[in-house]
Amino acid sequence: MFSTENGANQALFSISAAKVRVGQLSANLKCKIVRGKTELTFYDPRTATKDLVDEVYELCNNRLKVIKIISLAKSAIRNNLGEEINQITQPTLLIWGNNDTITPPFVAKEFNKLIPNSELYFIDKCGHAPMMEVPGEFNILLEQFLTKLKHPAATVA
Repeated sequence: MFSTENGANQALFSISAAKVRVGQLSANLKCKIVRGKTELTFYDPRTATKDLVDEVYELCNNRLKVIKIISLAKSAIRNNLGEEINQITQPTLLIWGNNDTITPPFVAKEFNKLIPNSELYFIDKCGHAPMMEVPGEFNILLEQFLTKLKHPAATVA
């Protein structure tokens, strides 16, 4: 039996027949939750390898790191940089997963409009972390961008 009281994360388990200790089940349940959330980062959930899920799980079990992540997330929400983003003057490359459900593509289009000297590339069948999900394609786009910066096109005076 699993129940939640008053929206809190207080779970009650009754598994005497299986003779599984609550601590073990809790770890298994936590791992499944972490796996599911990690998979949501990618278009292809198989990108969330066991090693990556284990790394995220360990991170989630480090109280200090969790506090820092929550603090960073709250800061990002509080300090919306929408009004300041147009002050970026350096050439900026935006590489976005076309299937990003965490920060959807419309955000990329808005960033591209707001950042004066930006280039935007979408990668199909890619989620929130193109550098992890399609590193080959990501690196090609990055190398092309950096090469262009190193050897800018000739301008007519």
